[in-house]
Amino acid sequence: DKIVRKGTARDFKTITVAGLQTGDFSSPAEGAAFSDLTMDDAGGSGTLVMRGAGLELSKQALYNDDLALFLDKLRGVGRSAALHQDKLVATALSGAAFTAATAALALSSANLKTAWTSLANITGPAGEKLSITPKWLVVPNDLYLTGLELTTLAQGATTENPLATNSAAAGKLPLGVCRLPHLSDTNDWYIMADPMDAAALHYFTHSDYQLPQ
Repeated sequence: DKIVRKGTARDFKTITVAGLQTGDFSSPAEGAAFSDLTMDDAGGSGTLVMRGAGLELSKQALYNDDLALFLDKLRGVGRSAALHQDKLVATALSGAAFTAATAALALSSANLKTAWTSLANITGPAGEKLSITPKWLVVPNDLYLTGLELTTLAQGATTENPLATNSAAAGKLPLGVCRLPHLSDTNDWYIMADPMDAAALHYFTHSDYQLPQ
């Protein structure tokens, strides 16, 4: 939810996400026409896929289940469904063209600042800056503690007020740390914006089944 923009679809037809970017405005002389906006179609498409699993329990087994283990098992199925969604997000992020094109650098204070500046300075098709504010540092489990040490808005900090400014936070970037356990490479890390501001990934569910059933 932190790094993807969610949507719904009514059927299993191809879903197209518009990614149209426009250039800057012009200030023409009196009587002259406005210049056309520069447009770059950077959208994508995909289709919904139905996924599921079966679990058979006999009536005798249910009656003999004194420890309510089967109920726990059913709860575990729901958790597995939620984890499966996380796996899909991690796979999409690792395999995206815009991440594959970037050089893999160790997560350090200097490299983090370089990545933050790169995203903040990203430009549109006409060369104008898009004013994107980096919000999330996305890391696998192996880099989670390092991410907390490098940021001031660390999620899960042990202090009573993790957002308070102090001398230890000087020079650190105001990023939240999003842990994505299913990233395939333990050295992978990403800087991302708020998905409602600039979405890099879109996740769709069926309009009738927005949660695992």
